[in-house]
Amino acid sequence: MVPAVVMADSTLPTSPPSKFDGEHYWDFVTFLVEENLFRLPKYRFLEESEHFCNEYISKEDDLDRGLSEIRKESEVANIDANLDSSPISSSNQRDPVVQHDSVVKLQGVEVDDFRCFLKVLYPRNGEHELTTFTPEQWKSVLKLSTKWFFNDIRHRAIREIDGIEGSMSDVHRIVAAKEHGISEWLSAGYKALVTREETIDLEDGEKIGLRNALQLYQLRDKYHRQGWDEATLKSEIKWKFAAEIDEMQSTERNYFTKAERRAFEEAKAREAERRKAGERDRLSAKYLAEQETAQRIAIEQCERGLELKRQEIAEMEQKKEKLEAARVCTS
Repeated sequence: MVPAVVMADSTLPTSPPSKFDGEHYWDFVTFLVEENLFRLPKYRFLEESEHFCNEYISKEDDLDRGLSEIRKESEVANIDANLDSSPISSSNQRDPVVQHDSVVKLQGVEVDDFRCFLKVLYPRNGEHELTTFTPEQWKSVLKLSTKWFFNDIRHRAIREIDGIEGSMSDVHRIVAAKEHGISEWLSAGYKALVTREETIDLEDGEKIGLRNALQLYQLRDKYHRQGWDEATLKSEIKWKFAAEIDEMQSTERNYFTKAERRAFEEAKAREAERRKAGERDRLSAKYLAEQETAQRIAIEQCERGLELKRQEIAEMEQKKEKLEAARVCTS
């Protein structure tokens, strides 16, 4: 028998609360993944991915249509409105579809991947459970965090996979890099295929692309014949696959973590301020140069004016001397 709940003062409140707590009154959302319903607080989705919220949570019309479809498919009987007051048993649970306002259908998502993702988004036992995650579980997290732009979780998944020795083969690292847009994995995978003793076979080429396999085979030949050091090899890979790597790095900007986004914006602001300061210095230097030019022209004009005056005075002196000489002669 379920024990009755008694209020501290043995009385029930006579009126509803005057306001909802802004921090701990949570709104919930229900997801449907492969016929499994998940009911979760919305706040983590709102905090972690604007893209996900815009795509799924904010589309009320889509949510209502999803609810309608689920209700049509459900064969659960209607539940009595006073169910809350009855004892709880395994055969007397509320229909989860009926008690929620809407259901978000996540198409193309595997339920095992979603469970792994939720264990990172909502860790039930702190970080302890995540310490036992396998590479495959972290790959599930990486898949969905990339798909939905949960960038901090994506960054964590990449870091965790990198930290597990032997988590991926060189070829699988390249395939994963192309799938999830991770330029460091792409460069590292290419480097490993060039330096390893095992050759690049047809199966590898089919997985990474025959064109890429041929380019890597050419690099392998030069690397082993010419004895490149690590810096030279890194430079050659960057040059050989410049278009692919540059495009991937451009895409990676969409996956900046909050800290990376702040650092990027701060760097942009500093660069803008540096350019603004440089423009101010340029305009100031230009103004000073113009002022110097104007002063030099003014001085030159004054000097020319003074020279003309001196010439006029000299001419007047000469005329005066001639007049004096003529007057002496006449006298």
